[in-house]
Amino acid sequence: MQWGGHGLDQFDGIRRHANGYTYAWTGGATGQNPGNLSAGTYTVTVTDANGCTATTSATVTEPPGLSLSASANPTDCNGAATGSINLTVSGGTPGYTYAWTGGATGQNPGNLSAGTYTVTVTDANGCTATTSATVTEPPGLSLSASANPTDCNGAATGSINLTVSGGTPGYTYAWTGGATGQNPGNLSAGTYTVTVTDANGCTATTSATVTEPPGLSLSASANPTDCNGAATGSINLTVSGGTPTYSYAWTGGATGQNPGNLSAVRTRLR
Repeated sequence: MQWGGHGLDQFDGIRRHANGYTYAWTGGATGQNPGNLSAGTYTVTVTDANGCTATTSATVTEPPGLSLSASANPTDCNGAATGSINLTVSGGTPGYTYAWTGGATGQNPGNLSAGTYTVTVTDANGCTATTSATVTEPPGLSLSASANPTDCNGAATGSINLTVSGGTPGYTYAWTGGATGQNPGNLSAGTYTVTVTDANGCTATTSATVTEPPGLSLSASANPTDCNGAATGSINLTVSGGTPTYSYAWTGGATGQNPGNLSAVRTRLR
């Protein structure tokens, strides 16, 4: 440090005119060795007992401000603890410690459930900064299935309509009973269970039952003609099962469910 003045030599290891110095600082500093100073340049004028003066300056520096930036990665599945946070720290004085809310730990915590996490970072000098990040989650994977019955008893004409929502699209479908695709068809009567897997491996399961109508059942009884050669015979036909309404196709010209005015002949439904 260089000093200038009237008859005042260097302050260290030199003779002085007197022993009583006074110190006049800029910026509010006081005393020979001021403390508790903010960053900046401070100038001091030292005056000795004889009024001789010398002036010098010193600059107090400071580390860069402690800066935080946090970005969150969502969970893979609704309700899963697979989220994470990437925290970038700069400035301050390295040798950082991290105090998170919600049980997160370390600079870049993982295995997190959906929620907002706040971190206070403390540097080696005890300086602190705080920031937050929110881990999100996809909506829950939801399934709704409705079945359409077969046309006939024993037929493989049933189908299932499956509606999928939530999760992360890019769905795959694993059915029991040989059904395939989102909306399988050509199904026999029975219960079919599907497990849907989304693009992140999240799964949901539901079932649907394809029904079938009862088997179509016929019972016919014939009434004879009144006279030989007369057309006064009739047939009583009982129909059950299947799916009403019915239509009738007879041989021999008979019509309707219970045809009459029939001659003697073997008559049957085609």
